[in-house]
Amino acid sequence: ELKFAHEAGSKFNGVLCGRATWRNSIEPFAGESEEAGRKWLQTQGKKNIQELNEVLAVTATPVDEKLAKMFN
Repeated sequence: ELKFAHEAGSKFNGVLCGRATWRNSIEPFAGESEEAGRKWLQTQGKKNIQELNEVLAVTATPVDEKLAKMFN
C-alpha cells in the first residue's frame, strides 16, 4: 500500500503502524503461552518491522525537506 501511495505521488514522512505489526502475536500469547508470544514477536514481529522499514527507506520523504521549506 505504501508503494502504491508513493507511485501515485503521495509525500509522507513515516507511518503509524502499531497494531498492524504485532496484532498476530495475540494468538500465540493467548492460545499457547507468553513464551510463544514472545517468540512470535522476536521472529515474525521483528520481520514485519524490518520489512516496513525497508519499504519506508525507498518511499518516504525525509522530514527535513519539509522543515527546510517551512523555516527558510
